[in-house]
Amino acid sequence: MKIYFLVPLFFLLAFTCVSAQVEHADSLNRSFESNNEIFTVVEEAPFFPGGESAWLEFLGDNLQYPVIARESGVQGKVWASFVVDKFGKVSNIRIERGIGGGCDEEVLRVLKLMPRWNPGKINGKMVSSMFRLPINFKLN
Repeated sequence: MKIYFLVPLFFLLAFTCVSAQVEHADSLNRSFESNNEIFTVVEEAPFFPGGESAWLEFLGDNLQYPVIARESGVQGKVWASFVVDKFGKVSNIRIERGIGGGCDEEVLRVLKLMPRWNPGKINGKMVSSMFRLPINFKLN
């Protein structure tokens, strides 16, 4: 039985921060310079070092289909979220919507292995921001 891990090529677009517009730039500048606010909307989304192909390679090298899920025929999309701080450090990893069978735990395990990301930006300045992405589990 072949096992495929599918991550939609549009995973970076899944997060609402992509192509968002900031209306009050002056107030945002004061806000992110004065504290460690975590933004949900940024002008430039955080991204995995090396881009999408490096992300897919990282997943392929590290993500394993859980035996329980495989034996039970569990398939679906696990939605995860995390914070990428202004230095690129990933934290606050959590499962937003899981599918069970050990897949949720496997996603958490792999996301904890991630290197630092390139942080999100507002007005060219690095900020901490929330990132959300799906990871698909599919049996063939």
